[in-house]
Amino acid sequence: MATKFDIIIIGGGPAGASAAISLLQKGYSVAIIEKTDYSAIRAGETIQPQISSLLNELKISKEIFNHHMPSNAIQSVWGEASLKENNFIYNPYGHGWHLNRLKFDKQLIQHAEKEGATLFINSHVKTIVQHDTGSWMIRLLHHSQIKTINARFIIDATGRSSFLVKQLGGVRKNVDHLIGLVTTSEIRYQPIQENFVLVESEKNGWWYSADIPENKIVLAFMTDADLIKKEYCNAENFYKKLLLKTNFTKNRYSGSLLENIKIYAANSYIMTKTHGINWMAIGDAAMAFDPLSSQGIYKAIKSGINAGAIIHEQFTYNINALENYSNSLHATFEKYMHLRKLYYLQEKRWSQSLFWKRRHTDINTGRQESQSDTRINIIKETAVDNT
Repeated sequence: MATKFDIIIIGGGPAGASAAISLLQKGYSVAIIEKTDYSAIRAGETIQPQISSLLNELKISKEIFNHHMPSNAIQSVWGEASLKENNFIYNPYGHGWHLNRLKFDKQLIQHAEKEGATLFINSHVKTIVQHDTGSWMIRLLHHSQIKTINARFIIDATGRSSFLVKQLGGVRKNVDHLIGLVTTSEIRYQPIQENFVLVESEKNGWWYSADIPENKIVLAFMTDADLIKKEYCNAENFYKKLLLKTNFTKNRYSGSLLENIKIYAANSYIMTKTHGINWMAIGDAAMAFDPLSSQGIYKAIKSGINAGAIIHEQFTYNINALENYSNSLHATFEKYMHLRKLYYLQEKRWSQSLFWKRRHTDINTGRQESQSDTRINIIKETAVDNT
């Protein structure tokens, strides 16, 4: 197995896999370090029809969707009590997709491996060193053995953990403290899956529900962390009580079991640093959007594709490519923040509710987290232990 690569990618989700494929197609050697073995359950997700254009760029066949479900429409109860629908029949890209997220992530990483990526799954970074030349050395625990690999460049694709960014001094600027209380269960009494997304607002947040493959449905209640008493977050009866207040969402879950409710961070943020000497952050490792934007996987894959182009540009003819990349991220985030406010302003039925009041207020790119006392500077051959 090779020990020297052009690029090492930490994180094997959609952003990391897409970056690997893009770079491999440009002739670079790539290693991917993924801490899981792709066996843990991942929440299902719906992707917009435009995803087909990105998969075409990666030369991934539409057969990738054979194990997933079409998404025909987005229904919403937002701003008024009536139900509205945006049907994808009018979209030039066709319909969207309800994903088996675990299977989709596996498919992307398998495609990257088929293209030539060296994959280290179920592996944990133990030490990162950047030499004076700017190149990198990583020691990782892989199959109970310590391995050492080297690269010219590192990509942080670790999602919301932003592992490398934080070690290199990046700090998260939070816009909000949105969380999702999410459950996935089998459909018990609904004979036919309806293949649409439903979004329904309420006083302290909003609900998301969608059919997903294998006769299941995913349900999420989105709210701010401080608006839910912590002692009730995992209580099924508390969740049911919230659900019964809805007008439409509760009907999709009639008779289904509400159990294994998990809490996920869903806040919007941007990192204060997104690149440096021979490294960059992509996807949620750089910035994250409210799931209301429905851009999660699309943004991740697009970010990976862009990373391939930017690194090639940096390597070949433009030493300012990474700086331009960070500037473009901040511009994108500012645009997103404007659109986020406009969409939340459409819902004024609970304007005095703290959840909605926060989102109707102008925000100056967010509140910066305090610097972690455990941050370690990697630059110039300083090591970091990731346990």
